[in-house]
Amino acid sequence: MTDNGNEPGGTRGRPFAPGQSGNPAGRPRGSRNRATLLAQALSDDTAEELIRKAQEMALAGDRSMITLLLKPILRWERPLPLELPDLRTAADAAKVTQMLLDQVAAGEISLGEAERVMSMVQVHLKALEEYDIEQRLWIIEQWRKNQ
Repeated sequence: MTDNGNEPGGTRGRPFAPGQSGNPAGRPRGSRNRATLLAQALSDDTAEELIRKAQEMALAGDRSMITLLLKPILRWERPLPLELPDLRTAADAAKVTQMLLDQVAAGEISLGEAERVMSMVQVHLKALEEYDIEQRLWIIEQWRKNQ
C-alpha cells in the first residue's frame, strides 16, 4: 500500500520540500503556455488585420462580434454626480440607501452604479465599526489600568 494523503497516516499538505518538484522532468520554470504564445504571435503579426475583420463582421451584423467589441467600451464608468451626506452612523447609511433606491427608480443612475456606491458605503461603515470598537477597547483598557 502506498503512502498518500487519502489514507490514515498518509502525507498531508505539501509532501515535497520547497524547490523540489513532484515531477522533475516537468515543464521548465519560466516557459509560457501555448495560449500565451499564440496570443503573442497574433498580436505581433496580425492584430491590425484581425481588428479590421472583427469590425467588418460587427458592422455586417454579427452579434457576437458586436458584443466582443462593445464590451470594453460599455464597461467605461462615468463619474456619478452624487452628493452624499456625511456617513457616520447606520442611520446615515439608511439615508444613502434610500437616496440610491430613489435614483435607480427614477432612472437617474443604473442598478450597477447604485450597487457600486453601496459597496463603498458598506466598506466605510465597516471601517467606522472597527474604529468604534478600537475606541471602546482603549477606554476599557484605560479604566482597567486606573483601578
